[in-house]
Amino acid sequence: MEKGATYAAEQERADVRAACEAWFEAQPELDPDRLVFLDETAAATSMARRYGWAPRGERCRLAAPLGYYKTTTVTAALRYPRAVRHCANGRSHERQVLLQLRHRDPDPGAAAGRHRRHGNLPAHKVAGVQDAIEAAGARLLYLPSYSSDLNPIEQAFAKLKALLRSAAGRTIPDLWAAIRQAFMRFTPQECRNYLAAAGYENDLAVAT
Repeated sequence: MEKGATYAAEQERADVRAACEAWFEAQPELDPDRLVFLDETAAATSMARRYGWAPRGERCRLAAPLGYYKTTTVTAALRYPRAVRHCANGRSHERQVLLQLRHRDPDPGAAAGRHRRHGNLPAHKVAGVQDAIEAAGARLLYLPSYSSDLNPIEQAFAKLKALLRSAAGRTIPDLWAAIRQAFMRFTPQECRNYLAAAGYENDLAVAT
């Protein structure tokens, strides 16, 4: 089967299909320069490269923890022209982390007029997050259910995890350091391309 050929069967449900169609219809009216996508992903001290090279006739082997390892939650925001920013914590405390992320925006007034998009998981709909975002002058919208392909931050997370597999941090401090270094590898043009690939474009040229 071709990689990436599978998709959520729930997308065939009438209500999910209708919600996605409505989102598609509204997409051309959205200014990508005013969109902020928020989501979370997991990282672990057991992450390792999935592929490698070895001399002909020898197996490519890499040691990685299997029985004991630590995980951490990474909550990030993707918008143009800023690169992805993040918070990391040992467990998923969505409200505290999202509020912290909201208050770490380095641009005074940057949130005003913006639309912040969340995935549709129940963990994203926690008390205080919407109030904090709207207090900054932004509008909170939730993506349709089972529509990760509409969230460009998923592409950023794919690059993040590839970088973390290469870094192979085996302790939580090393993993957090690798996360910080990985987020420095995202350029404004990459952020623009992620948005365009998910269907959020404007009149500016997008690099291929």
